[in-house]
Amino acid sequence: MNDIRNRKDIELMVDTFYGSVREDDLLGPIFNRVIKNNWPKHLDTMYRFWQTVLLHEFAYKGLPFVPHRKLPVEAHHFERWIYYTKLDL
Repeated sequence: MNDIRNRKDIELMVDTFYGSVREDDLLGPIFNRVIKNNWPKHLDTMYRFWQTVLLHEFAYKGLPFVPHRKLPVEAHHFERWIYYTKLDL
């Protein structure tokens, strides 16, 4: 696993992670149902969020937890989510 140094590294991380999540039999249907055909916009938001958090380049403005709190997820969904964060994708 390499250190994240720039926006391209963030894009690779986010694209790889969400590529796996979108294909997952448990998480994919939830995210695909909510995001629909707006994946490019969602991914750009994720790039900007992580750019702000990891690189301290203030590209994201918003409240990240507000839209997520409406998702129909439970503990087992979160456990699966965490599984993907631990993979060296």
